[in-house]
Amino acid sequence: MIQAIGRIRIITSVLLLLAVSVSLIWNIFHFRRHQLDPAQATDNLQVLFWPLIISHILAAMAGLIIIAIFARKLSKERRNLEKKHEQLQSEIEERKKTETELHAAKENLESRVQKRTSELQQINTILSESLEAQQQTEESLSQTTRHLRQRNRELSDFTHAISHDLKEPLILIQAFCDRLHKKCHDNLDEKGINYLERIETSTQRMQGLIDGLLLYSRIDRISQAFEPLHLNKVIRDVLDDLAVKIEENQAEILVDKLGDIEADPLQMRQLFQNIIGNSLKYRNLEKQPTIRIHLQPFSNEAQNLTHIRLSIQDNGIGFDSKYAEKIFDIFQRLHSREEINGSGIGLSICKKILDRHHGTITASSQPGQGTNVTLTLPRSQTQDTTESLPVK
Repeated sequence: MIQAIGRIRIITSVLLLLAVSVSLIWNIFHFRRHQLDPAQATDNLQVLFWPLIISHILAAMAGLIIIAIFARKLSKERRNLEKKHEQLQSEIEERKKTETELHAAKENLESRVQKRTSELQQINTILSESLEAQQQTEESLSQTTRHLRQRNRELSDFTHAISHDLKEPLILIQAFCDRLHKKCHDNLDEKGINYLERIETSTQRMQGLIDGLLLYSRIDRISQAFEPLHLNKVIRDVLDDLAVKIEENQAEILVDKLGDIEADPLQMRQLFQNIIGNSLKYRNLEKQPTIRIHLQPFSNEAQNLTHIRLSIQDNGIGFDSKYAEKIFDIFQRLHSREEINGSGIGLSICKKILDRHHGTITASSQPGQGTNVTLTLPRSQTQDTTESLPVK
């Protein structure tokens, strides 16, 4: 704006000088042309000032017009400057507002960071304490596990020793009973023969219990390394061993394709022999025994890649579901010996075999509706955690 005013002053001065110069040149030229005498010249001097006055007036008017034009332009520029000033002021205020909000947000963020940091420190302290407690618990659990293993070894040794020591007198009793039966049978009356038969029956039952205990104690004591097994072949071998019982009971055995796992071959054979043998033993006398062995896939596809689940179903007499866990306890029987002969050790052996193979065994049933035994086994064994003990 100052520069524009300066330009107006320069233009006005130039116009005035130009008007004066033109007027003087015109008057001098006119004076020389007519060569007026001094008297006339004196008279005409007055005439000389009128053009000067007129030229100044014209120059002033021109200057005023120019000033008006530039003033209008300056007014427009001023309005534009005021508008820009207002915009700039608004932007400055908006920026100040934004800076205030940013400052508040920064303070809020710093407060939240400090609060979160404090919370994380507390969580880290709690986690550290929990980790320390967990380590102590794991150490205590490890010690307890070692203690239990030691106790199990001692119990296994004791069971094996007692069973072995009891077996010798039983063999001797059985031998004397056989000798009495052969040599003194004719000299015994009916009561004596009854006593002798009861001794033989009790001896055989005791022999079965001792054999079961020995078998139970040997699961951990005598074990083979895990190796790849084809389950269908294992079951075929078991069915060959049970062929006489299967034929006597006219049982139907249905076996689907089961696949392969890593396991102890002898213990897998013993496992299926006990389960299938139980299905034949606890058959429904009014039906043809039917046993079906098939895969039962997991709902989780990933689990199907690492584990296998087998279902062994029969149409036997079944049992009350409240005994579903109790039947795996050693010496647990749901029927009297007069009803069904047995030692009550078979399913306990099965559970112990599954424990060694890092698997599970469960049973579900209802009276008169058969039994479904479910086995879950890993397809591969990472390690055998059971320590084999020497046979005594």
